[in-house]
Amino acid sequence: MAFNILLQQLLNGLTIGVGYALVAGGLAAIFGIMRIVNFAHGEFFMIAGYVLYYGMSVLGLPYFAAAALAIVAVVAFGYLIQRLTIEPLMETDPLNTLLATFALSLFMFHSVVVISGSGGRTIDTPFDGVITLGNVILTEQKLLVMVAGVIFLGLLAVFLSHTPVGKQMRATAENRYAATVLGIDVKRIDRFTFGLGIALAAVAGVLIAPLTPLVPSVGTAYTLKAFAVIVLGGMGSIPGAIIAGVGLGMVEALTAGYLSSAWKDGVAFLVLITVLLTRPNGLFGQGVAH
Repeated sequence: MAFNILLQQLLNGLTIGVGYALVAGGLAAIFGIMRIVNFAHGEFFMIAGYVLYYGMSVLGLPYFAAAALAIVAVVAFGYLIQRLTIEPLMETDPLNTLLATFALSLFMFHSVVVISGSGGRTIDTPFDGVITLGNVILTEQKLLVMVAGVIFLGLLAVFLSHTPVGKQMRATAENRYAATVLGIDVKRIDRFTFGLGIALAAVAGVLIAPLTPLVPSVGTAYTLKAFAVIVLGGMGSIPGAIIAGVGLGMVEALTAGYLSSAWKDGVAFLVLITVLLTRPNGLFGQGVAH
């Protein structure tokens, strides 16, 4: 029985952790390459969930079609944000981009509240069945989150390591000036990086949104957790963000299972403080190439 409880919590933690890893991986890429702190990152996660909801409930699209629409729409919106707001501020004081993304976060949050209201929305998907393995219960949607999340994260790792654009991203992260001297179009890399980061948040949004009631404040919650994850993993380290995201999800699930759900956020941030006291640069240091 004790083993079954442990296994149940580990599966729950893996589901949560994969979501954190997707969101934080995109945030780590944006910081590691562009050197900006994107306070609006979680709002893209939230908007993807709402586009998924309206795509299914209003347009009558099946889940995967609505998910694809949500990802494309959010990435397109993110591209406009990057070109119109972030890019013009890149050569100015870094505080300007930080304040701009914070303002964008508030704007996106309140826009959704005005359009959709502050109440929770429920998303029903075809994956509403339950898989039972002895005394361990796993919903099909959670299984989809784990499988799809691992696939996307694996593809991200392959992309960064084995494609020309991925190598240019890593070079830009190491030294923007040297990358420019070598002929790399850093502005194009910035645009691609921002789009990739937003795409990962959108993927997390369409996978995670059906698991809990969708509310506008979910974006803020995921932004805070994503920042905690990238600090744990090392600012700008994508592998560190992925491993730390899964680890944080495990810690939260085990805390909720063995102590209380009221303690899970407190214990998670206590882990963050402990890691920073022992390893100030995070578990894996800094840099997307690490």
